[in-house]
Amino acid sequence: MIKNRTTVIFILAAILLLSACAVEAAPEPVAASAPYETTIFDVQVEAKAGQERLDDARPNIILIVTDDQPYETVQFMPTVRDVLLKGGVNFENGFITTPLCCPSRVSILTGEYVHNHKVYTNSAPLGGAPKFDDSASIGTWMQSAGYRTAFYGKYLNDYDGLSPYGYVPPGWSDWGAFLGRNLGDDDIGSASFYKNYSISENGTVVEYTQDNALFSADLVTLKSIDYIAANRDTPFFLVVSYYNPHSPYFWADRHHEQFRSNSALPAPPPYRPPNFMEEDVSDKPQYLQDLSLIAVEDIDISYK
Repeated sequence: MIKNRTTVIFILAAILLLSACAVEAAPEPVAASAPYETTIFDVQVEAKAGQERLDDARPNIILIVTDDQPYETVQFMPTVRDVLLKGGVNFENGFITTPLCCPSRVSILTGEYVHNHKVYTNSAPLGGAPKFDDSASIGTWMQSAGYRTAFYGKYLNDYDGLSPYGYVPPGWSDWGAFLGRNLGDDDIGSASFYKNYSISENGTVVEYTQDNALFSADLVTLKSIDYIAANRDTPFFLVVSYYNPHSPYFWADRHHEQFRSNSALPAPPPYRPPNFMEEDVSDKPQYLQDLSLIAVEDIDISYK
């Protein structure tokens, strides 16, 4: 692994009721969840970074992004909790004005509030990738500072609406972004980002299906590892943008036993603010008033 001044920035119950008519049933034994194991890839390191790179004061920067991850879940990620957070900086007063995918991602790319970059929503006409002026972003700025740049994973909503199909935005030396499909149904479309997806690899569309299938988070990780190894002698800026844990909540098959409903997550979940499922939303924006109510049980299952 490369160890020269690498800055890692990590910007992401069911209740079982047993009853009988007259006699309370004895509780069934609860199987323990599988022990936690880190995902380990066999990384071949041909050589360490050269002395010229070690003497260069510019740090390598890796920005890791997760999607729709509640902050409370970090406590169940031992590597993130005990390595990245313990040895890093926690921005306790960091706020986002518009917690929606595309506006927030453009804010990350530009450092601007939504009212400045003007990507207000996930789709046209007020948002989505076509609304974003990508001529100036963290990618172009890092390139101008002498960095090689790479982006792997989820980019912006409606990215596949850009022309040409598989478009590579300015500022990126290496590009591997998910292209959308079947997005008429959100869950079906989201599922296709995990095990049945296509990626623009530097402008060439590559399908990862059938014999070419690979869990998308693994592909993003492997591409990132290869990029770090290949650029050990060059200052690099790398965005690792996972789709996990966005609904509909897929994980790699090898992790199936770690995701059981009887795991250590607390019940009820620790997200019950005073306005949770409030009945009177007449003081809220119209789009919130128009939303359909969701059963609390369904919310808890999703949290699990």
